Amino acid sequence: MKLAALASTPGEKADADRQRETLRIAAIEREYAAKLDDLRHNYALRVTVDWVQGLTLFTPVHRYDVLIKRRKGERIVHIDWHPAIRAIEPPPCDWGPASGRTRMVCDDHLHLTDPGGQAPCPSCGKAWCRACHAANCPRCGRAA
Repeated sequence: MKLAALASTPGEKADADRQRETLRIAAIEREYAAKLDDLRHNYALRVTVDWVQGLTLFTPVHRYDVLIKRRKGERIVHIDWHPAIRAIEPPPCDWGPASGRTRMVCDDHLHLTDPGGQAPCPSCGKAWCRACHAANCPRCGRAA
């Protein structure tokens, strides 16, 4: 507030006061940074995680080899059926959160993605695989 009040005041005394306030603020900033560094050094927390126990469980499963055919190629995906819990594993996903069970297959490299991974580009409208081209749309070059 003092520095703001001195900003509109003309004269040599005001210039000296402005310089003094600026130096005072810089000293306060240096002191605050030194205190933070001291706190980080004194209260640093180091955590070591050691493996204590593990469990290996062998259960019979039925493995199914699913052949995915697309225009230029094919890919085999392994999916397991667990008879003890009467459930199938969720299908694999090469891109995205894989929250649902729906997967889309790209034409180029047969990536399995969630539906958002094959969504159209917001600028040009071309659908493209985010697993193949993660950063930019291959047509217009804009980021997704």
